[in-house]
Amino acid sequence: IDPEFAIYGPPGLDVGSLLYTYAMAYCFRRVACAGDGCGSIIDAIGACWSRYARAAADAGLPPGSVSRAGELALGFAGCEIARTALGIAFERSIRIHDAGERRRGRRRARSGSASYASASGADMTRSSCRRSCASLRN
Repeated sequence: IDPEFAIYGPPGLDVGSLLYTYAMAYCFRRVACAGDGCGSIIDAIGACWSRYARAAADAGLPPGSVSRAGELALGFAGCEIARTALGIAFERSIRIHDAGERRRGRRRARSGSASYASASGADMTRSSCRRSCASLRN
């Protein structure tokens, strides 16, 4: 059984894992596909968080707890992006065959990981997701 089926963590861990996956798809599309489809990936990141936050609030989670879950989600996503970009998470490594493009993708992922890890959960809107992803563009 894969370890992700046995992990117990704080609120935001699962959505952070999902945000990480979208952020890595963004990095890949940005490098390997000349950015084609990146806007819809950013929209999906914002939509995921919006739905998660709404569901948490509807379930009775206090607003401060929802914000904290957002901070933890972005922090977790940032750490996973860094692990992948640094090659620590080999199975999830950036699979781009051209060495130059792979370096550019890893560079984008490393710079984006800091943005994600330092973003505020209170500002988890589509515009804040766009700002966090903006560092992936360089």
